[in-house]
Amino acid sequence: MGDESMNEHSKRLIENVLHSVHLYEHKRISERELEQDIEGNRGAVEEHYIEEKLLRFIIKIDESINLYDAEEGRRILLKEIQTFKTNIIQ
Repeated sequence: MGDESMNEHSKRLIENVLHSVHLYEHKRISERELEQDIEGNRGAVEEHYIEEKLLRFIIKIDESINLYDAEEGRRILLKEIQTFKTNIIQ
């Protein structure tokens, strides 16, 4: 996590989110499970700007579930994950 102003509690929550992303990337959890994991962590993050990043990512997950077939949704979500990872560690 590149931002030194993020407190330790939030850093651990982001690590949890990144672990869930890793599980999704390796087909160990579904999009819905990923969405639920991130939503649960988002509610506990204290920094507003991090909460906003997580909310935007949740919206992308929801779009991948509802706007595309499973294969296309996964492909699009994997691209969004790369963007999310870049944004969250900055």
